[in-house]
Amino acid sequence: MTTPPTLAQESWSWSLHPVGDDLVLAVVCGSVGIYEVCVALTPDEAAAWRAEGDEALRRLARDVQLRPSHYRPRAVPLPR
Repeated sequence: MTTPPTLAQESWSWSLHPVGDDLVLAVVCGSVGIYEVCVALTPDEAAAWRAEGDEALRRLARDVQLRPSHYRPRAVPLPR
């Protein structure tokens, strides 16, 4: 399986990918150890991206970076 195409991104911060019927936001987290948290957007988050563009994703990505454990229950794998 290959990595899905990138719909939007901010280098070394986040990227948005279509995976099946979902939109998955991959967020770079950590300071000493770098890791990625991938979450499927909720319908409201997807609507915000469509209405506001990348700014909506920047806000969400920043929240994931600040509180990654809060988003772990929503974590999904990103095909590679």
